[in-house]
Amino acid sequence: MINTQRKGMRCRAKRMIRSHAATIRPLNQGIIAHEVDNLGRQLVLVQWSGGLSTYVFPDEIEIMSATDLQQFCEGGMKQCA
Repeated sequence: MINTQRKGMRCRAKRMIRSHAATIRPLNQGIIAHEVDNLGRQLVLVQWSGGLSTYVFPDEIEIMSATDLQQFCEGGMKQCA
C-alpha cells in the first residue's frame, strides 16, 4: 500500500546509503515522494537533490524541521531556492 502522508517533506541522509544506482552521502537532502510497505518492510522513496530517486529505509533518513531548514538556508545553500 502506498502512503503519501509525508509526501513533499524534506529529509536528509543520516549516514551513507548505497544503492545500485549511486551512493548517497550523509546530510544529502531530498524530498519524500511516498512510502510503501514491501514484504513487511517500510520503504521511503526519496527524490535526492542530485536528481536520483531511491528507496531507503526510514531509519536511514531524518525529516528536517523548520529550524533545520532555516539554519541550512542561512548558510547560503542553493537547494533552499
